[in-house]
Amino acid sequence: MAVAQLETLGQIRAMNKLAKIWDFIWGMLLVGMLPMFVFCLAIVFLGVVGPDLEGGWLHKFFVSFAFVACLAAPLATLYFICRWRMSHRLLPVSVMAVEIVLGLIVSAAFFVFVTAIWGMASIN
Repeated sequence: MAVAQLETLGQIRAMNKLAKIWDFIWGMLLVGMLPMFVFCLAIVFLGVVGPDLEGGWLHKFFVSFAFVACLAAPLATLYFICRWRMSHRLLPVSVMAVEIVLGLIVSAAFFVFVTAIWGMASIN
């Protein structure tokens, strides 16, 4: 009896349409928003280090590292999220490219929107 139940474990991936849509939306948001979040964290790190180039060589090294981190960390995050998503996805792999492109478009639009709101904010 227990062995017969174990044989049916291969059918767990059968999903209804709502679950497939949710899996696509989750993947799109994950692929798009997580690299943007890492980019924002790197920008905050850059603000903590301070872009003043009048410090010593150690300060200049940290500023250079922060600039590189602002570019490399989001790209590395995107790469590892895409690799993780490929192995943990429930939809066919052919949908992955659409998921990546839409995720990046949505995150870019969200980033521009948040940056515009932040730019219009008044401290007074």
